[in-house]
Amino acid sequence: MSIDISALLSEIGNKIPALAQTSLSGYIDAATTDGQRLLATLKSDIETGTQDLIENKITKDDFSDLLLGDKDLVQMTALTEAGLALASVDAFRTAVLNLVVSSVTDFIKI
Repeated sequence: MSIDISALLSEIGNKIPALAQTSLSGYIDAATTDGQRLLATLKSDIETGTQDLIENKITKDDFSDLLLGDKDLVQMTALTEAGLALASVDAFRTAVLNLVVSSVTDFIKI
């Protein structure tokens, strides 16, 4: 099974503003910018992990662990520069990664 990773990332990217609004209502623009940056930074890992899920090389938990293991590699500079507390920045980063995991597994019907 082959998937259109660009369509998948676009679908996830379209969900980030709503996540930002519910999580960080005062920082929607910064959160959306950082969420999109996270997707771009982890695009290769998302693509590889998604293909591995499709081919049953890894489990959903493995995929989640892969992405959450990379979370410290992604700087949320717009939120940090906007003065948001680091705990809130980290919570939003984790929420975006969880959104990626749930969107990927929904997309490929796992």
